[in-house]
Amino acid sequence: MLRSQSAMEYLMTYGWAILIIAVVLGILFQLGVFSSGNFQPHAQAGSCQVSRTAAGVSLEGQCNGLLPEYVANFGSGTSTAAEVEGTSLKGFSTAYPITVTAWVYLQSLNGYSTVEGVFSYGSNCGNTETLDFVSNGGSPPSAVPFIDACGDNYESNLLAPLNTWNFVAYTLNSGGTLTFYLNSQSNTISGAASQVIVPNDFLIGKDQEGGINTLYDNINGYISNVQVYNTTLSSTEVQALYLEGIGGAPIRPQNLAAWWPLNGNLNDYSGNNNNAAPVGNGILYSSSWESGYTPP
Repeated sequence: MLRSQSAMEYLMTYGWAILIIAVVLGILFQLGVFSSGNFQPHAQAGSCQVSRTAAGVSLEGQCNGLLPEYVANFGSGTSTAAEVEGTSLKGFSTAYPITVTAWVYLQSLNGYSTVEGVFSYGSNCGNTETLDFVSNGGSPPSAVPFIDACGDNYESNLLAPLNTWNFVAYTLNSGGTLTFYLNSQSNTISGAASQVIVPNDFLIGKDQEGGINTLYDNINGYISNVQVYNTTLSSTEVQALYLEGIGGAPIRPQNLAAWWPLNGNLNDYSGNNNNAAPVGNGILYSSSWESGYTPP
């Protein structure tokens, strides 16, 4: 009798302690404390810059396996965007071929427009070339990446969930073949472009509709690691960039026109000096960004 009473008291004493520990661990797990990303090294802004030397083109440092310390927060309902200084992108003479890659976190679809502009530039066709997201109208809500190329819209069949990090990219060759990439998925469309144009007035974080200082087509969320190439990367190369993760370094540095890690600043680390400048209310940088990020 005494033994059973003693055992019961033991269970009551330590059972409550175990229950409290379990509750605390559950709360910490929900807060992302045990996220694998927290155990990876973080890259300081500019720590993996690209260098062009007289002997050729080479990378200085490697970002593979690292996470950025900051990402660019374009906020909600602000006129914030980033504009590349100057009228043209150095190292990039024509619009085709081109590859654009980025990591994007859409918080919600902007109330001012269902279009969320990620990257855009003006052209001599009278319109803009843009990489956008648009609502699919479903429930739960998600967004579809699409290209507005000189007034013609080319919508992918890929769906990007909100409130999570997505790798998005597109390649467009001189023959008009457009390929979208969303994480590990891809979608190819033929005949998307046939003209060669001189791009100018580059923007990050919004479409160019309505002018760069309007709320129209601003992204509501975060962007990180924007890379622009003056060539059409292969599907294998694009997937390799995705598998590097959000802190991945560029590939094919000889074709890298611009690289904005957005890790605390708007500097271009491609070696081409395509630094951007804030438009509107300025760019915020967030160090608390890892919620919703799962390494590939």
